[in-house]
Amino acid sequence: MRLPKLGKPKIDERLPDRNEKIIKNQDLLRVLFIEDDPNDLELIVYNLEENGYKLEYDCVDQESDFLDYIEANTYDIIIADFQLPGWTGLDAYKMLKEIDNNTPLLLVTGAVGNDRAVECLKEGISDYILKDNLIKLPLEVSRILQERLLKTEHEQVDSQLIESLKQDITKCRVELELVNKEFETFTYLVSHDLRGPIRHISGFNNIVLSKYEDQLPDDAKNYLKKINDSVENMNDLIGGLLILSRAGYREMNVKPVDLIDTVNEVIQELEPDIEGRDIEWKIDKFHRVECDPDMIKIVITNLLSNAVKFTNKKEHAVIAVSPLPDGKHGFVVSDNGVGFDMKNHDRIFNVFQRLHKKEDFEGTGVGLAIVYKIMAKHNGCVWAEAQVDKGATFYVELP
Repeated sequence: MRLPKLGKPKIDERLPDRNEKIIKNQDLLRVLFIEDDPNDLELIVYNLEENGYKLEYDCVDQESDFLDYIEANTYDIIIADFQLPGWTGLDAYKMLKEIDNNTPLLLVTGAVGNDRAVECLKEGISDYILKDNLIKLPLEVSRILQERLLKTEHEQVDSQLIESLKQDITKCRVELELVNKEFETFTYLVSHDLRGPIRHISGFNNIVLSKYEDQLPDDAKNYLKKINDSVENMNDLIGGLLILSRAGYREMNVKPVDLIDTVNEVIQELEPDIEGRDIEWKIDKFHRVECDPDMIKIVITNLLSNAVKFTNKKEHAVIAVSPLPDGKHGFVVSDNGVGFDMKNHDRIFNVFQRLHKKEDFEGTGVGLAIVYKIMAKHNGCVWAEAQVDKGATFYVELP
């Protein structure tokens, strides 16, 4: 699905000297954006246009649309988010290579871990910019365009200069591999969505302050509404992250637990969210299991909440909770909701991984990561089976 184009702010013709060569030799900068968040897209476009770039652009967020636009159009640069529903900016770059398209691709993302950054740079992606540091974006775009210009005119460029550039790039990649190896991928993924609402607050506040200091017209009110939405999202994210952090560090209190009591308790707590919906609950008898009762309740809450959420388009939803077969300790949660493609199975338990658009299904992408963390803490396991539009089944096994 293609995102709508945005209104274009007034252009500031004043640019740093290092940008002048690129801008003067190019009436329009033709850009393909790969972005699923309209707020982030608007801030990126605003930063480029306010720094003198005259843009002609398209925006896509689906893999199929991306291939269609690349084959039908010519772009000077592709600016891509890393995390997208069902695919990534790295996937987009690999598609470019397969069709022999040499358009430079720049990642503009909430956060990238060292290992992922190194992987992207080794693949050939031009570079990446963090979304909370968009002030560097115009200069980075200029640098990439200058490098592309040098590449196309390579026969006229001194070979020593090219070798020097290669050495600098190699040095940067080596340094990147050595930086903070002890930081886990989780730390960077946390910053990806935790900083998202914060950068929205900062970005839209700055626009309001710079353009409407003495008045509050309708478009300024629209910015304030976006700020409120982002603050609400930020609160949800922080809550989920606190649970995830506690699951990793709190002491276990293992005791015999009657799972059916916990399931019924969670269903009662979900009643305000399912009022007016036609949901059929199928709850079987359970064996008592050895686990931390508070943690296992969090697991059940997240799985049942997901089942409720992803069946919300069904006139008659069916959610079942049953024991694992063959006398194994644990339980199964199944629903008849939207399901997912099994090729994404290994990704669904990663923090902030979303397979569906935010406007279709609310959520932070933390719930299943919490489930996985708690099961690892129990030395247990969790896995899923699903089909698109035919529901999903989650299996939770305790030792």
